[in-house]
Amino acid sequence: MFPKGVTYGCGGASILFLLILFIGGAFLSTGGFAQFMDMAMGMSLGELRGMFTPEVTEAQKTALDTEIEKMREGVRTEKLSVAKLQPFMQSMQKAIGDKKVSPAEVDELTRLARQAQKK
Repeated sequence: MFPKGVTYGCGGASILFLLILFIGGAFLSTGGFAQFMDMAMGMSLGELRGMFTPEVTEAQKTALDTEIEKMREGVRTEKLSVAKLQPFMQSMQKAIGDKKVSPAEVDELTRLARQAQKK
């Protein structure tokens, strides 16, 4: 009914999908997700720095950078669970959504970063 190449193609695609699924699961189970979140925070921080409005003070920038670095270190050393990052990551996504980060948003991000580090 189908040409021979179709069954081989679908079978090959299935095998490839399963390999990717198992390799991805192994990566995530060995701390890969924490590494991914660390990388995502680093990349987002680079974007965030370019979006500060002129009203954001150097002290606010420094405080935010410090808290984010502490948070990233906690993720890298597995002292901070990735689940605690969710409020911070959601707020950061909302803050950079309009391509402008105000002083109030910087203060909120700093507060959430500190809160994520609390036990």
